[in-house]
Amino acid sequence: GEGLPSETLDIPEVGSLVQDYISYIAYCLADPFFNLLTTAEGEKLSLAGEGQRQLLRRPTVHKYVFNMLLAAPLIKPNERKALAIEERFTAAREKYYQKLGADGVLILPTSGALAMKHGKAAATVLRPGVPGVFTPTLFINILNLSAISIPSWYDIDRKTGLVPGLMLACRPGSEGVLLNAAARLESLI
Repeated sequence: GEGLPSETLDIPEVGSLVQDYISYIAYCLADPFFNLLTTAEGEKLSLAGEGQRQLLRRPTVHKYVFNMLLAAPLIKPNERKALAIEERFTAAREKYYQKLGADGVLILPTSGALAMKHGKAAATVLRPGVPGVFTPTLFINILNLSAISIPSWYDIDRKTGLVPGLMLACRPGSEGVLLNAAARLESLI
């Protein structure tokens, strides 16, 4: 195709940003956010009551959400650390928005694995350490980038028949460039 300028982007802090993201989610799930959660009947969600409903197999929330709510107070950073995480996110956004510019498009795998059975993705992301399989998607979320995933039909997994995806992302406000690049790439793969 037409020779567009390309550059390999080194992202050395991706692992620490993803780890920060998980800590920040725990911070958000703890107190103020948890107090907003209600059951389908409009009652305030109680961890003890939900624990009982989980055991009786009549849950109000998915078991992985419940596990996250249980773990959040144990792993959440204090307010000072949470503010430092927010500052690192802001600095990373500024850095990568500048690198992408108004017409840059980042190309990543959508995920580090083929599609998983229902519920397995949530269980995987809760494992300790950096959940590398989700790093591309989490990185895009951390940076608040607009993104689209395109199936790579030429790379179908022969064993499962599943199709991997390529994710294209741009900084906010450049979605027109993103959609044009996605349409062009989709016609090639």
